[in-house]
Amino acid sequence: MIEAACSGLALATREFVLRVRNDLLFKSEKFLEKYVDLYENFYQKGRYTVVDMPIMISSLFTLNPFSGVRLPFHYGDWFHFGLTKDVRELWNVPLVDLTFMTYYESNTCLSGTREKERNFFSRLAIEQYVHYEFLNKKIDGIFLSHHNDDRSIVESIEILIENFLLCDLYNLEIYFPKYNHGFIPYTDNNLRIIEEDWIVLSSDKSIDIPVYLDKGKFGARRYNPQRFPLLIGAQNLMSDVGFHFGRSIIIPGDAEGGIVCFGPYIGLFKGSYTATVEVSSLYPRQDDCYLVLKAAYNGGQSVLATAEFPRDHGNDAEDSAVFLQISFEQAEDRIDDFEIVLTSHGFYDMAIDRVVLEKTDGREAGPVPSTSKRSNPRVARLPGWSHATGKGRSPS
Repeated sequence: MIEAACSGLALATREFVLRVRNDLLFKSEKFLEKYVDLYENFYQKGRYTVVDMPIMISSLFTLNPFSGVRLPFHYGDWFHFGLTKDVRELWNVPLVDLTFMTYYESNTCLSGTREKERNFFSRLAIEQYVHYEFLNKKIDGIFLSHHNDDRSIVESIEILIENFLLCDLYNLEIYFPKYNHGFIPYTDNNLRIIEEDWIVLSSDKSIDIPVYLDKGKFGARRYNPQRFPLLIGAQNLMSDVGFHFGRSIIIPGDAEGGIVCFGPYIGLFKGSYTATVEVSSLYPRQDDCYLVLKAAYNGGQSVLATAEFPRDHGNDAEDSAVFLQISFEQAEDRIDDFEIVLTSHGFYDMAIDRVVLEKTDGREAGPVPSTSKRSNPRVARLPGWSHATGKGRSPS
């Protein structure tokens, strides 16, 4: 891998270069827009900056060393975009040998190595080796003798945010079937350093990194979003009566009523919120059809708000997107396993595209973000909802 990267980079002639796997295909140049956005709006140099311009990498396999398994400097290594001279130097590292790759067959782990940290044969993960070798030539006082050596664990995150731009590649319109599972966020967000984490930490250098990233033994898979609006694509939702196709959940017209979409399960802090379910196709088959939208947690047993949406008899129902919207208060310091649940009663031919969760905290909800190309989208809001009763009025 190192030889292949160096051979390819030696042929690069432009100022910028993208070093990537050959089984990853780009559908657009959106990754360039992402680089500009992160660089201009959030990036800040610091005491550990050693590159002329930051190198953009992926959150996939950029691991959180505070999530239960200590793997400092484990940055994603299969996607590097930046100045050619910086990327070329990053990969200019010695080759590893058999002793390195079979280190733990002949040596014991460090004292205090946890059970999940013992599933290793090489002294370092290759992701750690490449980045640490590059950085150790330029930065004094950082250490990584073994894969779970945590002497520079905080510095590994400071170096990450001061030399790299971190992006979630599942938003970049790419085709990468080998790691398709890595493009489903939420389920392992706390096991990785995600784009949101990088933005928060890069924007505010006063944040206590161990406190912010420490998820504890039981919180590694409990994602608590920090930035809103939170856009949850249909690929990250589940359904009892529908199926996934493309970027939507499809409900067949002959499917009996049931849970159209639910999940993913996230943690939610105290505050005021508005949730919107974006529906790009809605064909009720009977006059008595209606939809029920709930903001719930605790496996659906605890409900923060409920709204009913009867069949829409408007003439444009088949030609415009529909936004089912509900507002609610979350009064506890934090709840786990929060979800938006949409249930159909009666037969519908419909498609769910995504859920948008916005934090309002006393202000009016902003415009509903939409990717629909249809004109005149209809927003089914929930006027007069009262948190005290937890019930909603049907929209007129």
